Amino acid sequence: MLTNLIDSGFVRVNDTFGYKNYEKTFQLSDYYTLFYFRFIKDNYGKDEHMWSNTNDNPARQVWQGLTYEQVCKDHIPQIKKAWDIRDHVHSVILVQKRQRHGRRSTDRYAD
Repeated sequence: MLTNLIDSGFVRVNDTFGYKNYEKTFQLSDYYTLFYFRFIKDNYGKDEHMWSNTNDNPARQVWQGLTYEQVCKDHIPQIKKAWDIRDHVHSVILVQKRQRHGRRSTDRYAD
């Protein structure tokens, strides 16, 4: 089943760089499904103005920022073409590293 989700684009597999044993992380990558689980599932029918009422909510702002980053990550070739930087930036490397308390952060490097 996981293979089907990966093949259909609902789940993305990321290699984790910088560990003794390479780990793979799995990430839900379908934008509507992410939106549904974050905003619709638990709020359906409770507040018809939920979207406008949460405009200044930090959790919503974080979600918007992370979604924007993911859209950019998914469209790197198109962005490079639009900015005419195809010949200048050859690869984008995503590096996850463990921080204190087992949390991870992601750094992006252009080569």
